Amino acid sequence: MITQQSERTVSTKTSTAAKRGTRVSGKERERIGQRAVALYNKGKSVREVLAAIGWSYGATHRLLREHGAVMRGRGASGRRQR
Repeated sequence: MITQQSERTVSTKTSTAAKRGTRVSGKERERIGQRAVALYNKGKSVREVLAAIGWSYGATHRLLREHGAVMRGRGASGRRQR
């Protein structure tokens, strides 16, 4: 008996993750950069942003700075200053 497989629905949501080893430039890089900055400005950490876009830490940090994100200081906000 041969059965037909149902067609899988394709998500209309676009992915921001680039295939590893490929360069992303132009409009695609701008779109990813804007999304990354929006996430970062909402309070997400660099590591949370990189998980969302699928890039490495260094590439994500560079992307955020290129697109005008004001970088926050590193944790330890409770440190006593001398």
